[in-house]
Amino acid sequence: MINTKDTIIDYFKSGIKSTKDFKIGIEHEKFLFNNQNNKRIDYLKIKEMFSALSEFGWNPILEKGNIIGLNKGGKNITLEPGNQIELSGEKLNNIHEACSESHDYLFELKQVTKKLNINIVSAGF
Repeated sequence: MINTKDTIIDYFKSGIKSTKDFKIGIEHEKFLFNNQNNKRIDYLKIKEMFSALSEFGWNPILEKGNIIGLNKGGKNITLEPGNQIELSGEKLNNIHEACSESHDYLFELKQVTKKLNINIVSAGF
C-alpha cells in the first residue's frame, strides 16, 4: 500500500534503468495518398504495398488472415487507424544507428511507393 510520499518516490526509483541499459527507439508515422488524386489509399493498396515490401525481407503479421503489419528483426511496420502506417524501430545504442535504420526504411518505402504511385506525408519524432 502506498501511504507516504517516500513510498511513491521509492516505487518510481525502482524502475530507473542504469545508463548502460539506455536505448534509442524510432517511430515514423506515414500518411499515404494516391499519387493521381491525392486521396488516402485504401486497404487493398496497403496490402499491395506490404506485399511489395516483402522484397526487402519484411514478413507479414496477420490477424484473421488479413495482413495488418510487417516485421523484420526487431522492427515492425503496423497499420494504424485511417490506413496510415507506423514504423516502430529496434532498440538502438546511438543516434548513428537510428539514422541508419531510418535511412534504410525510407529507401525501401520510397522504392515501393514510387512503383505503386503512392505519395508519403511523414510525421514523427
